Amino acid sequence: MKKNSLLKVILITTLLFIVLSWIIPGGLFYKGTFYKAENSVALGLGDIFTLPFQAFYLFAEYGVIFLLIGGMYGVFNKTGAYYNVVKKIASLFAKKKNLAIILTSIIILLFESIIGNNLLTFVLIPFFVSVLTELGFNKKRVMLATIGSLILGSFASTIGYGGLINYLFELNKKELLKVRLIILAVTFILMIVTLLIKNKNDKDEEKMEIAYEEGSKKGIGLTIIFIIFMLISIIGVYNFADFLGIKVFSNFSTNVLSKISILNGITALGSWGTREIAGMIIFTIFVTSIFYRIKFSSLIEGFKDGAKSMIKPSIYATLSGIIFMYYYNSSEGYNFIDTIVNFIYSSSGEYLKLKTAVATPIYLFLFNNQLFLTNNVAGIVSILSSNKTSIAASGLSLQLMSGVFNLIIPTSYVLMAGLAYFNISYGKWFKYIWKLLLVLIIISGIIIMA
Repeated sequence: MKKNSLLKVILITTLLFIVLSWIIPGGLFYKGTFYKAENSVALGLGDIFTLPFQAFYLFAEYGVIFLLIGGMYGVFNKTGAYYNVVKKIASLFAKKKNLAIILTSIIILLFESIIGNNLLTFVLIPFFVSVLTELGFNKKRVMLATIGSLILGSFASTIGYGGLINYLFELNKKELLKVRLIILAVTFILMIVTLLIKNKNDKDEEKMEIAYEEGSKKGIGLTIIFIIFMLISIIGVYNFADFLGIKVFSNFSTNVLSKISILNGITALGSWGTREIAGMIIFTIFVTSIFYRIKFSSLIEGFKDGAKSMIKPSIYATLSGIIFMYYYNSSEGYNFIDTIVNFIYSSSGEYLKLKTAVATPIYLFLFNNQLFLTNNVAGIVSILSSNKTSIAASGLSLQLMSGVFNLIIPTSYVLMAGLAYFNISYGKWFKYIWKLLLVLIIISGIIIMA
């Protein structure tokens, strides 16, 4: 891999953005209405040097969560049970390796499709990487099955990101569900075919190097601890009340948790974010160390070793937000991306789904956060049309195009973290998945035009 290739991609993207800020006037969408900037919003020399530091300040929580994920697996490794779990599962697929990588892709894709939280899904990645690497798969194919499936979980979202889109686009809870289930099935088939084809073409590629600490302890306790962590986290991050109309967890937060003094400061279930996931990881590390009687010195050593593998993903996930800092720091949010998007939508509600399909990849450069992206597009669409069918089609366009282009866009923090984790250059990744990308674009186009 060429040295610092990911950093070069981020810097080139940022420099291009700076140049365009001098050419295209600034504007801003506020509650769906476009306002033209009265003064220049061009970036200067000072911005070139300060934006990366500001990105670290604002997106530090992304970096921290990746370090914590690595640290948690480092502590798991210290139990002497983690490798036994990996080895046991790998042994079950010793003669069915293709089945293992296909099931991995399906599980991750389905989890993200339903839950719709990139960071929580990423928590699963190191475990599946360990199993697939133990089975001898090369790192590009493992990345496709894990990070690729995570990203495509948004493309084929059912009630995860799809639930957020329905909520912000003010659609009913069952809107587009049949179409989304068909897209999910098609994505499953496409990933299975792609992974099997890749098996024939890249057998001699480089593999991940993972160090394990062997032991004689059984993994059942570790498995139960991890499952409980995931279940609690799912209940915490998924908005059952707004997305599905299930209010049992939000009511529990209101009527029970909020009245227990010792639990003051805990965010209501259904609205957890990065900080709450981080807290759960720390708590899981604490429980694991007690259950397996890990000495404090070994705990620290394990955490450091695990976190070390996530230093680069942590840095690049944070740096992927540099361009968003321009939006965040500019006067009242004025930026030239909104000007381009306004030009695409114009003032007409005609061809709304097609306009959304074109505008979404452009908006992805500015917003690497699904909530910001969806909220902005929903605001624009709701102003331009009151037709529910047109609005629903636009929501689906947003879902499909953001899922496709997050596979290659350098402002995608999941993609950049994944490339850094697997030590794969941006160029090699693009070369590896461009055919899949082209097929996904064609499929998206057919669905959008239908």
